[in-house]
Amino acid sequence: MIQALAHIIASAYLMLKGSIMQVKSISKLIHTDSGPLCFWSWNDTLEKEELQRQLEDFSRDRFSGVLVHARGGLRIPYMGEEWFDCYRFVVKEAKRLGLEVWIYDEDGWPSGFAGGQVTALGEEYWLKELHFSESDTGLLKNRIAAWRQTEHGYVTIPKESAEKGDLVCWYTTDKNYVDLLSPKTVKCFIEKTHERYKEELGDDFGGVIKGVFTDEPQITSYPWSFTLEKTWLSRYHEPLKNKLYLLVKEEKGFESFRWRFRDLVSDLFYNSFTKQIADWCEQNRLIFTGHFAEEDGLVMQVHGNCGVTRHYTAMQLPGIDHLGNRNTSPILLKQPSSVAHQLGKQDVLSETYGCAGWDISFEQMCSIWGRQSVLGITKPCFHLSAYSIAGRRKRDYPAFYSYQEPWWQQFPTVMKWINGLNSLMREGERLSDVLVISPLCGVFASYGTETAEKISCEYRSLVENLLDAQVDAELGDEKVISEFGRAESGKFFVGRVAYRLVIVPQTFSLTENTVSLLREFAEQGGQIWYCGDSEINEEFKLSKMPKGTVVQNRGKLLEKYIAYSGYQRPVTLYSKDTSRLLHGALIHTRRLDGKFRSHIWTGSDFRAQRVKLSLYAPDGENAVDCVDIISQKRTPLSFVRDGNKLVLFLDLLPDISVVLEWSKSEATIEPSEQYEFCREYTVNDYTVRLDSDNALTLDYAEISVNGEAYSEKRPVVRMLKFLYEEREKFPSELPMPVKLKYRFKCSEELELMGIKAVIENEFVRKIEVNGIEFLNKAENWWIDRKFGEYDIGSYLKAGDNTVILYYELPPSPKGTKADGFESERNRFFFPVEPDSIYIKGDFDVITTAETVDKGNCYRVGGDEFFLSPSTKRQFGDITKQNSWFYRGDVNYSFSLTCNKDIRYMLLLVDAKGTGAEITVGDKTHIALSLKEAIDITELLTDGENTITVKLLGHNRNLLGPHHHIKGETGMVGPDTFEGQFGFEDFVSPEIKTENTWTDDYHFVPFGCSGIRVIEEKLKE
Repeated sequence: MIQALAHIIASAYLMLKGSIMQVKSISKLIHTDSGPLCFWSWNDTLEKEELQRQLEDFSRDRFSGVLVHARGGLRIPYMGEEWFDCYRFVVKEAKRLGLEVWIYDEDGWPSGFAGGQVTALGEEYWLKELHFSESDTGLLKNRIAAWRQTEHGYVTIPKESAEKGDLVCWYTTDKNYVDLLSPKTVKCFIEKTHERYKEELGDDFGGVIKGVFTDEPQITSYPWSFTLEKTWLSRYHEPLKNKLYLLVKEEKGFESFRWRFRDLVSDLFYNSFTKQIADWCEQNRLIFTGHFAEEDGLVMQVHGNCGVTRHYTAMQLPGIDHLGNRNTSPILLKQPSSVAHQLGKQDVLSETYGCAGWDISFEQMCSIWGRQSVLGITKPCFHLSAYSIAGRRKRDYPAFYSYQEPWWQQFPTVMKWINGLNSLMREGERLSDVLVISPLCGVFASYGTETAEKISCEYRSLVENLLDAQVDAELGDEKVISEFGRAESGKFFVGRVAYRLVIVPQTFSLTENTVSLLREFAEQGGQIWYCGDSEINEEFKLSKMPKGTVVQNRGKLLEKYIAYSGYQRPVTLYSKDTSRLLHGALIHTRRLDGKFRSHIWTGSDFRAQRVKLSLYAPDGENAVDCVDIISQKRTPLSFVRDGNKLVLFLDLLPDISVVLEWSKSEATIEPSEQYEFCREYTVNDYTVRLDSDNALTLDYAEISVNGEAYSEKRPVVRMLKFLYEEREKFPSELPMPVKLKYRFKCSEELELMGIKAVIENEFVRKIEVNGIEFLNKAENWWIDRKFGEYDIGSYLKAGDNTVILYYELPPSPKGTKADGFESERNRFFFPVEPDSIYIKGDFDVITTAETVDKGNCYRVGGDEFFLSPSTKRQFGDITKQNSWFYRGDVNYSFSLTCNKDIRYMLLLVDAKGTGAEITVGDKTHIALSLKEAIDITELLTDGENTITVKLLGHNRNLLGPHHHIKGETGMVGPDTFEGQFGFEDFVSPEIKTENTWTDDYHFVPFGCSGIRVIEEKLKE
């Protein structure tokens, strides 16, 4: 069976090879600026003055360009007259400021429906999906075929005569998304979107307007298209519907049919969507970038795109989506970076940091980007910078990289670090001579079975094990190999890159083209490994494949195979004490003119230690430098030569990136200054001061509709659907009056003057505090320009206080929920959205409820908070010091008497925060890492110095999410705030319920347990 399957697949592949539109030559080298971009969320009514202000903000050492992105909350027509008026203004201002502008191709996401213009054309253009049932569905209109099971298998019967027990196939449509397998649909999308931008802004294409970003274009798990049916008939000369049952029934020949079906879907999606748009962009001087849906695992790819890697060959700038504060599968990163290396595309883009949460730290940003960089990603697109965070916008997958963050002024230092790393790791040529063949063909053939899941999991495991063994392997997609692969002089080439070792992971089917190239490679002396021990893999290998070495995909065994094979790593990390290979680090090495450069990244599981490094240097390199990522300053390192290797020792911490260079040098290397430990001590005489007002979030309220009695208190974030359901019962021609009553308590001793309320006031008709009405005219704004600040101290009293907000709700043009495809859900918002309010001032927030320390967060039972006089803060967790909702910074000040011959470093003990800013006089240093000792010597003068360490805060404890049952999650989005299971929860498999809400509050630690001073003196 396996031999027959391989033959069918191989024959089919050779037959269609000449008929499909192919990329005939390696893509020309595309150069893009290395500077980071940001999604700029246009999510409200737009004002040119505010657009200009935010653009100027971005240009101040933050971003090199903006990607204008329509998102939920946009209050002007997408691609309407006002939209393009604002767009033209932004292009003009960007040109003045030296910024790039990139076009985001959709109203929300996923891309392809042109804000509804394509879907409005009718069913031919709509998304379609296959379904199978063993009973009559009654859906005669969309039936495709029916079969009856006989002793000889399934036979076709008239689709109208299906009865219970027969197998019926039909398709459904979704009017809210489109059929991207149809070239006609995509051509229409281009006409409605790309050509429209060309009409309005085409003169700036290739200038300030650099390219087009596409976001998650996708298909379904079992896609259907009239184009699919026609192309199948043309390619295979038989009706597709005759054998469709083999997609769900494991009858004879099901593997070859499933492969051919998925392979055809893959070809159609590539040619219809990606190639058509990439060609349009090239013709119009634009760069095509973006990312696809479900890019990680191979089974996931079958769901969403039927093999993502091939699409990168057509895109001028391949891209991915890196979600959450976590480390994703290396497959996600290695797929586009491998193609970019193979085909000479200089850059790979990553939409990054979405869903990471309000409390992502500078150190975590650097660690996440460091890992992406070490795996070949070069250009970040930050998700996202928000025009506004009013209403639901604040829950739109934060954090946001814009002025609403308390650390926004220090953020340029993060950008300097990212830019520095990118510039270092874009030069030269990556050293990688191990290729892992993607087993996507096997997943196609076995999709819907446990075999497919096993192949996908083993593939990921193999790549992870190789990287952990410090082997910088790249990936080979069979479609890419078919276009750009060759065997020559004992090397396996894909495009420009020559591989000495090819690894075939566990699978049972490869195309004849791949097999033929592997045979040539083996005959020329090339090395092939077969990894996997399943019987089906072994049968296929023995029947079809050239000879090679069978290896097991187990970490320590794989290391032994690597050692026995004589594989030469450019850089090897060993344990200093045991000389064993170290784990938990990734390494990326590049060859430059006359030198080598290596980036070493360590993960959070890496144990801080002194390590032994071996650098391969066969040509007599005799200089090794450590490169500062921000300043690019080179510091010489001591080493010894051991044969053709340079050996040195280095201290490595978790979650850091280290860049080393080694080169030939005829010059005398001046040793760097050497210091020796002098003493270390704790700062005892200090002051601790909150940098901003304390705050209390009021996220529960009582509701009154149309003058009726108030309800029991309920979470504000969960009441909008109820309010608009009530609105639908109300006369449509009248606005529906709504009141929200918020309550909080003040102690008898609290000084009330100076206390303020912060209210999202755009749609508030009237405000009352303790029954006293005052004008809705804010004195100031806080956090966001739509958060009005009101001085309410004179209206407050000891004990219970109330704030009542009056609204008038118009009808919702989209009803009370977003039905259908996510294209509608992602754009959905209510016209008026009451939200939490915030009390701020000089006070403590006291709780009498039970508090449980969960390690990464605190759980506080209920909402029994009240305000009391402010108390002095100490070293330790500020959150627990009655600052539960605090979002500002905290300052630690002390004096230090200094000597010019001493180097001074600060160690922040158990620090939790975004980052740190150290100030001495008029000198300032931004520390991105709170784990490492911070060298402050250059800030100091001889004699006494006053030092202020500002620990940078974040919005997490003020804005939440407060009520998710897990407390702190690696992925944050609207569902996390609203307490309903969503895609964000896939990183938490322990969650089994649809309702993820708890009335308990969760807060994260913030603060520093102490400051230690480390003194070192210069060696004589």
